[in-house]
Amino acid sequence: MSLFPEISPFATHQLPVGNGHTLYVEQSGNPTGIPVIVLHGGPGSGSKPKHRQIFDPTLYHIIILDQRGAGLSTPHGSLEANTTQHLVEDIETIRTHLGLGQVVLYGSSWGSTLALAYAQTHPRQVLGLVISAIWLGTRRELDWFTHPEGLARFFPAQYAAMLEALGNPSSPEDIFPRLHAALQKDDAHAYTVARAVSRLDALSMDLDPDMAALEDFLNGPDFFLTPIRIWAHYFINDCFLTPHQLLQGAPTIAHLPITIIQAGLDLCCPPETAYALHKALPTSTYSYIHLCGHRANAAMEAARVEATNAMAQHLKT
Repeated sequence: MSLFPEISPFATHQLPVGNGHTLYVEQSGNPTGIPVIVLHGGPGSGSKPKHRQIFDPTLYHIIILDQRGAGLSTPHGSLEANTTQHLVEDIETIRTHLGLGQVVLYGSSWGSTLALAYAQTHPRQVLGLVISAIWLGTRRELDWFTHPEGLARFFPAQYAAMLEALGNPSSPEDIFPRLHAALQKDDAHAYTVARAVSRLDALSMDLDPDMAALEDFLNGPDFFLTPIRIWAHYFINDCFLTPHQLLQGAPTIAHLPITIIQAGLDLCCPPETAYALHKALPTSTYSYIHLCGHRANAAMEAARVEATNAMAQHLKT
């Protein structure tokens, strides 16, 4: 199954949610269809029009938002009152503001984290979940990015360049504090650090990255500090989750229909995390896309569309 044709929103909103934050929210598809709230990755990356194309617009009422500080939400890049708990309650605010009942949650990567956090906080408001590229915000996952026995084994040159940009920290535990501190400024060093970290992160997402295009982006006018500043803010705070919180909270949502989709060659969100979640949710559907990295290919896109179609059919019976 391919993605659905691109559609335009039938309504957009600038929704105040407190603490000085206003969220960009859009609605598309069928206003009387199954409501699905789409949660983007990052943290801090912002939503994309392509996210609408995962859902049959005749079956779904598609609600997309930019999380605090991201995309078209304001103030752009703000870290104040920007935590997982704030984002969870923002989803609830959107649900009630739009007059929705129970909702389906869709999210990939960080979006899967947030979908699980919301569902475990408000299980009665959830119809089901479709999540992919699973990220649970654990110390093991964070160490994968910073530790020399993790992602560094695949991209040693880029890892070394990141360490050099950070002043060659004496231990992996110093990486996020130095990164976070550097990004609080808006100077040449902050951009050097941001480019080095973003380069390593980007290489973990693509099986066959276009290096020329990546360098053009990193050194071009569209490269900004704000997304990675938000990313570092969450990661230095362990994603504002307690240790193993989302795995331990799995029983609270075990009654829901949940589809987990995982790429077999995802170096950003390794498959062991998705499998651990599936084991904690034994009635969940587990779809494994062997020859795919973190960034979706045609097989992953087809699996996502198949999963959202199957969820709609399940909820209609």
